[in-house]
Amino acid sequence: MHRRYAVEHPGEDWPKYLDLERWIDINIRRVRDIELDLSRPKRILDLGCGAGYFAYIAQVLGHDVLGLDIDDVPMFAEITQLLGVRRVIWRIHPFAPLPDLGEKFDLITAFLICFNSHKQSDLWGVPEWEFFLNDLARHLAPRGWVWLELNREYDGT
Repeated sequence: MHRRYAVEHPGEDWPKYLDLERWIDINIRRVRDIELDLSRPKRILDLGCGAGYFAYIAQVLGHDVLGLDIDDVPMFAEITQLLGVRRVIWRIHPFAPLPDLGEKFDLITAFLICFNSHKQSDLWGVPEWEFFLNDLARHLAPRGWVWLELNREYDGT
């Protein structure tokens, strides 16, 4: 897999996620920030799961994780399959609900969010986020919660 996708200077391109040491470390910190290393097993929905590193680490700790992401990056499909991460293919659009996933979740996460038209002229505003967050509530179990981390925009926000 590394031979097929690696490039010498990946910059912001997808091959940057082949740097396992960096991304596993980042995702261990995420797991610890949310205190998943200290909690009872949870059902987790990870939006924009990418290569599945966060989901994999959470699974190793006993959590049941479902990733959701687009299928535009073949490398991510291969890595999630290799790691045994369950993944639903879905593109998040403004004012469109998530699919029926057949279960409720104790925790919904999203890191380095791009589905909000990140770095584009139609960046989500309050109405889009309000719809999205209300829709997420439909997928939460009682006392469930949401952890979202946005990407920086070009203007630094």
